[in-house]
Parts: sequence; C-alpha cells; structure tokens
Amino acid sequence: MAPKTPQIAERPYHIGSNPAAAKKQVPEGVTGSRNIISEHHFGASYGESLLARVTSTPQGNKEEDIHSMLRTKLQKALERGFRPDGDLSAELGQLGDYRVRSKRDAGAICQALSQFSIHRPDDGRWPALLDLTAMFQGVSGSGAFRKLSEQGILQLVRIFDETWEYCNEDNDTLPFLLKIFAMFHTAEGFERVVRAARHLPMRDHYLWSVIFSQFDGDHPHRLLLCEALRDPLPSGYVLVAYLDFVNALVREGEVLSHPFDSKEGHRNMRHWLTSSDPDQYTYAHSATASLPYIARPNRDELLALALDHCEPRVQLEGAWASASLGAEAGVRYLSRMCLERDYSQVACGYLNELGRGAEIPSTAYEPSFQAEAELSHWLAHPNEFAVPPDDVELIDTRRAYWPPTNDRRTLWLFQYRYRAGEGVQGEELGVGMVGSVTFSLYDQATDNLSPEEVYALHCCWELMTFEDPRAPQKLSVDAGRDLLGQAGW
Repeated sequence: MAPKTPQIAERPYHIGSNPAAAKKQVPEGVTGSRNIISEHHFGASYGESLLARVTSTPQGNKEEDIHSMLRTKLQKALERGFRPDGDLSAELGQLGDYRVRSKRDAGAICQALSQFSIHRPDDGRWPALLDLTAMFQGVSGSGAFRKLSEQGILQLVRIFDETWEYCNEDNDTLPFLLKIFAMFHTAEGFERVVRAARHLPMRDHYLWSVIFSQFDGDHPHRLLLCEALRDPLPSGYVLVAYLDFVNALVREGEVLSHPFDSKEGHRNMRHWLTSSDPDQYTYAHSATASLPYIARPNRDELLALALDHCEPRVQLEGAWASASLGAEAGVRYLSRMCLERDYSQVACGYLNELGRGAEIPSTAYEPSFQAEAELSHWLAHPNEFAVPPDDVELIDTRRAYWPPTNDRRTLWLFQYRYRAGEGVQGEELGVGMVGSVTFSLYDQATDNLSPEEVYALHCCWELMTFEDPRAPQKLSVDAGRDLLGQAGW
C-alpha cells in the first residue's frame, strides 16, 4: 500500500529528558500470548482425567500429586523462586509472556508480594520485585483484576511506602510501581503518584511520560491529577510530562484554564524556549504546543521565541500555534514545509488538523516523495536516530504481491546516511523499506545486499513480527526468497 495522505501529526514529539532516556523507551512490539488454563477450565472431564492419571500412584502421594498438577506455571515458579536457593527473577523470566487469567494466580502474586520487605537501596531483591510487579500488566481475567485491585495494589502501596526513601535516578522499580498505580485506578495508588511527583529523587525519571499517559479519558483521577499539581507546579522532568498531559486536557476542552498560564509557568516556558541545550529542544516543543491556550501579552512574547527557535520542529509547532490563532503567516510557513522531506509529514498533518488541507502543495502527495518523507520521519523518532538523516536515496521501487499483507502494493527501498557528528559515532549507512511496515533492519539489511535480498528479509521479519503461521523459524534471505518466490516474484 502506498503511503497515505498525511494525517494529523503526533504531538508531543519527545519521549525523555535526554537521548539516553529516550532509548530506554523501546516501542512495544507484537508478542504472542500463552494459552494458559484458568480455573474456569477445570470442568468435570478435566477432573476425571486427572484422577485417572494418578490411579497408579501410591495412596499416600495422591493428594500431594493432585495438588501439584493443579498449580499453574506461575504458582510453581513462585514456589521455586522463594526457596532459600531460588532465583525469583530468573524463574519469572522463564515464564515469558505470561497472562494472569485466574484468581488463583492473582492470589499467588498477592501472597508473594506480602513476603517482600526491602530495607536498603542495594537489596538484591529489587529486580525480582520489578519482575513480579510487571505481572500486573498481563491481567486478562476480570476476577484476577479485582483480586489485584483489592489486595495486590495495597501490597504494592505498602512496599512503596517502606522503600520510596531509597529511590534514586537509577532505581526503575518504584517509578514502575507508579505506572501500575495509575493503571489500576485506586485512590491509594493515585495518592502515591501525586506524592512522588513532588519527590526530589523521582522527579527526573524517564517513566513520568508513561505514568501520565495512563490517565486517559476514562481514568477517574484524570482531572484530579491536573488540579493536584497545578499550584505549585512540580519540577524536573515530571514538569515537562505534566505539561504534555495538561496540553491534551486543554486541547480536548476538559480543562478551561491552562495550569502554565501563570507567572511560574511563563518563566519555565521562557527558559525552555531560550535554552541552547539540545536536550531541552523537546521541552521547547511542548511549551510551544501550549501557546494557543496562554493569554496575551505573555503569549505573544513566547510565540515569537518559538518561531525564532533554532530547532525546525519547534518552529513548525510555532507555525501551528500561530495558524490556530488565525495568523495566515503560520499557514503559509506550514505550506512551504510540506515540501521539505524531513518535515513534510508533520507540516501536512498540522494543516489537516487546522482544516487547511487545501494549502498542501500537490507535490507533497507524489507517492515517491511521500515514501521518502515517511522514512525520514520514522528515522527521526527518538527510539531510532532522533534526528532526520543527512541523505536519503531511492535504490528500488516496485509493485508486487506482498505476502505479509496478502495484496499487491508499491514498495520502496531507500538508502540513508548519517554523517559522523553529535550522537553518531562514525558514519551510519542503512537501508529502509516503505510501503508496508516502515522499518530498517539495521544489522541485517545492509547496502551490500541486492534489493531482492532486502525485500526477502523484510518479508520474513514482518511475518515473524505478526506471528503469521507462514513465518520461518529464523530470519534469513533464503527463507524470504522462498516466500517471495511462492508469491510470484
């Protein structure tokens, strides 16, 4: 499928307080789930077959063996992990993508948490606590969810209260607990999120954007969180994450008064918009996104700083803010930027969002240009290179049947290059594919392969990523060629 008409651009365009933090936020991939037998599957036939299996067992061991067979993989892993010589983190890791479907599993997690008591920052049980807490993200049964909401969260709150004084910028466990608190919508968890937002050691943790994102439109504490941190404003990276959060609330009409439309808020935004630190350019972007909701005359000063910023993405956001306030100059600037490869997707998205799609030049809709712009936009994501490539060159395009999507579509291969410089150690060369799933197989699809070999690798990768039954066991050119050959290539 050819690239689509540019849609509304993603906002905000930042993830963390610095490139290292951004890299820690790896996008969630498509992973399989195990078929786990829950307690609801234990019907009469299962019971009969279980008893039949133990008829040859000596009478004294029957009850113990039945109990062992009824235990889930999680329960067995927890039992092994809590032995004196056990490794709980390793045991949980071996479960893979385990789904908590039954109340028995949820109860086992609650019982395990009740045994945790960490009293020093270098305690070796921190990793195990993180792994156990991660189980809260894999709940799919309503009974299990209620069990964890009513009992599991209270155990996590206890652990949080006992250990939060040990938190530092290298401790990922307690910020992760905050994410779980936000996910489960309890009053006790919400109270800890607010408290932690003003806690000095936690304020710069990269997970704050993720924590705030849990307070979506259906969250009962969404507006309460906005008001709880309004005055005074928090500090550190949590302040930027909070700004992104309230920008969305104001944009959607849920909050009428922007929390940053204050002397303290203006001061912070002015600092970000005048900072020469590249790590704060994304902060300037977030500040600019708030400007349509800031009252004059402060808005005029801040908007001028945004339009004069050295980072093009901040300028684009400033043009959007200006255009949204009725300035035709902002519309004209966005129209021109639609023809710039590295910023075309964002500019086109902003014009569509503003209802000014007619101002997008027709050249911006040319399929090959859109494909090149799509790859540049993808490469510039913070989880990839964080900046657009220096050069992009088309090396192949063709219309063919594509097995992963079961249809005919136009595909493009581009070679991209990053010159050595800030954030890039030595020249970076790579090949990216556009037309299906935009992606670059950095270590496999190199410029010394033929286009057919690169397509073969991408075909394998897409099938493997989406767990298609046709997917090969290993990513290889030969396997991909066989798949494409069967499709008539």
